[in-house]
Amino acid sequence: MASVRPDGLVLKRHDQTVVRTSIRELRLVHMRARGRIIGTVAGLAGGLAIATAVAATHLFSGGNGVNAAIVVAAVGLPVAGYFLGQVSDRQETLIQILPD
Repeated sequence: MASVRPDGLVLKRHDQTVVRTSIRELRLVHMRARGRIIGTVAGLAGGLAIATAVAATHLFSGGNGVNAAIVVAAVGLPVAGYFLGQVSDRQETLIQILPD
């Protein structure tokens, strides 16, 4: 939304005005960064702890399965933490406009 006028709302991307009487609700979305930071750090700490534990217990046994588990733990958990944090970062406010 670019601006609010007495006759309606001016949209930023389309350079057009939406007539005030046709608006039923406004959905405002605000994104924070706190959840993504916390999720990524928690995933990184957990992933490194699991990867270290797997590496310590299977240090000399080798095998592709062990290496894959280490990579999944070290990379996958921080990525999952980021996306879980992204869900918690989204704040949505709904404004319903009642008819006159």
